[in-house]
Amino acid sequence: LVDINSPWKAILPISEVLSKPVNVSKIELKDYLNIGDLIVARVIAFDLTRDPLLTIKESRLGKATRGLFLELSSWDWLLLKSKEKTLLRGVKKKANCNIVLGANYRVLMIGKGLEEELKALEIVRETLGRRST
Repeated sequence: LVDINSPWKAILPISEVLSKPVNVSKIELKDYLNIGDLIVARVIAFDLTRDPLLTIKESRLGKATRGLFLELSSWDWLLLKSKEKTLLRGVKKKANCNIVLGANYRVLMIGKGLEEELKALEIVRETLGRRST
């Protein structure tokens, strides 16, 4: 089960993690994902009768091995979303960092190093009208 910051826990089946079929009794699942890992995923199926179904097999999805992670209020997320194109360009240009703005009010900033990620965080804070201390 995956915490997606919603009333439901999401399901990430092994078939949506690995690209080829495997016998789960012959592999160590912890080699791929472990409890507490941060993933960038997409909801591929959902209705009110069952939990959301996720995938990480597509391009730009998967386990996040580094980066800075933020959880925002719905208001802050809407503010960032309204400025998404400008924000993404600014972060890419000024901080040399990629930013993932999740639909679940979570933001992931991934750079080559901590310095770039902290610069991206500063840009996000400025966008929200807050200065870091």
